[in-house]
Amino acid sequence: MNRREILQRLAVISGGMIIAPSALTALDHWKNPALALLPNAEKAPLLAEMADIIIPTTDTPGAKAAQVDQYILLMLKDCTPAAEVAKFWSGLQAFEDNFQKQYGTTFLVASADKRLEYLQKLDKGRDPFFVGFKGLAVAGYFTSEIGMTQAQAYLPLPGTYEADIPLKPGQKSWADYF
Repeated sequence: MNRREILQRLAVISGGMIIAPSALTALDHWKNPALALLPNAEKAPLLAEMADIIIPTTDTPGAKAAQVDQYILLMLKDCTPAAEVAKFWSGLQAFEDNFQKQYGTTFLVASADKRLEYLQKLDKGRDPFFVGFKGLAVAGYFTSEIGMTQAQAYLPLPGTYEADIPLKPGQKSWADYF
């Protein structure tokens, strides 16, 4: 073994020692989404319950199964201006406070009837926070794998373009591309 081979092997070993920890961290991140690392991750159960009332499990999985709460947290962290994020969190706090005043309990502990009644009031009143939340929940659901493949008809390789296709009664709408 000559000096050139020893230097090459040392370079490979050194590079591996430098790259290995970050590669393992990246691999772990893709295996398990780091929900706990997201800001306000403790609010995920509340977001999941609210979204599941909007899109419940029927013959297709609901918002909880599609992990809409994680979508909302990621969108707020990565794709929303700081001022809008602050408005969202203050709106969620007002949502919780108002529910507590009206029903004397927290949203997560309350009965399903009280939860549904409260969200229907907000929907009828076009509450700005709820309108924004509902938009995020619906977008999160219909851009998820479950929403695209189970809640809507999905055709990965479409045929010819047809501008106007009438739907039969009970037929699912077609998944759209985003």
